[in-house]
Amino acid sequence: MEKQNIKDILVKLIYDLFELDITKIDDYENKELLGYDIKFTSMHLLYLYFECEKKFKINIPQKDILEGKFNNINNISEVINRYIACALQKC
Repeated sequence: MEKQNIKDILVKLIYDLFELDITKIDDYENKELLGYDIKFTSMHLLYLYFECEKKFKINIPQKDILEGKFNNINNISEVINRYIACALQKC
């Protein structure tokens, strides 16, 4: 799956879950989800985390969260892409 497809799915998932169209925010792909522009709470982020695991059928290790890799659309799509590729190769 290509990164842009993952980003598109993430945007739709955020809209479906929280009724938030983040595409209206300048440079939304790099904005911190917990930051001033998007204003997610930690609960939003946690819910998104579990929905991503379910949607993409992957397990995202806690270390990715702790290392700040689950903080914006670009980083989340990279994490998802990495674990999808790993699942296909049976890492």
